[in-house]
Amino acid sequence: KKYLCKKPRTKKSYLRYLDILEQDYGGLTVSTMPMPFVVALRDKYQDTPRTANGYVQIMSILMNRAKEMGWITHNPAEGVELLETGEGHRPWEEDEIRAFRDRWPLGTVQRTAFELALNTGQRGGDCAAMERVHITDGVIAVKQLKLSGRRKKKTGRRRTYGGGRVWVPISNDLREALEAWDARQ
Repeated sequence: KKYLCKKPRTKKSYLRYLDILEQDYGGLTVSTMPMPFVVALRDKYQDTPRTANGYVQIMSILMNRAKEMGWITHNPAEGVELLETGEGHRPWEEDEIRAFRDRWPLGTVQRTAFELALNTGQRGGDCAAMERVHITDGVIAVKQLKLSGRRKKKTGRRRTYGGGRVWVPISNDLREALEAWDARQ
C-alpha cells in the first residue's frame, strides 16, 4: 500500500533494490532469514555506503511487511547499523565559483541553474520546481519538497510565511542571471 503512494523516483529506487534481491536471493525463505544475512548484504556493498544502506532499508521494509503478514515474529533488519555516508558534498571555493561563471556566461541554462542553486541554497529538485510566479518584490517563494534524512513530507522546518513557503531574498548575482535569462527567452 505504502509503495503506491511513493513518488516515481522513490518507486524506481525501490525497484532497483527489489529486482536485485529477487534475482540473487528470491529463493530464500523469509521465516529463517537471520540478522547476519542482512549484515552480510550490507557489507557486500560497503564500498558504496548509500547503496549498502539502501539494501538494509529495503530489507527492513520487506521484513516489516512479512511480520505484519505473520510470516515472521522478528524483523532481522531491525537494529542493523547503517554505514556512515560521509559529510556530503563540500562547498565550492571562490575560485571554483569564478571558474564556473567564466565557463558559462549569463543567459545560459547552466549559469541560470547554477545561480539559482548557489544563491537560494536549495536542492536541485527544488530549484527545478521554481517558476516566475514565485518571484515577487525581490524574493523567491520556495516550497521545499523534502527534508534531507529520513523525513519524507513537505517541509515547514525553516522560517516560513504564507502557505509553507520559504522566502529567499534575490541576491545581485541571481538578479543579474535571471535578467539575462529573461532577455534570452
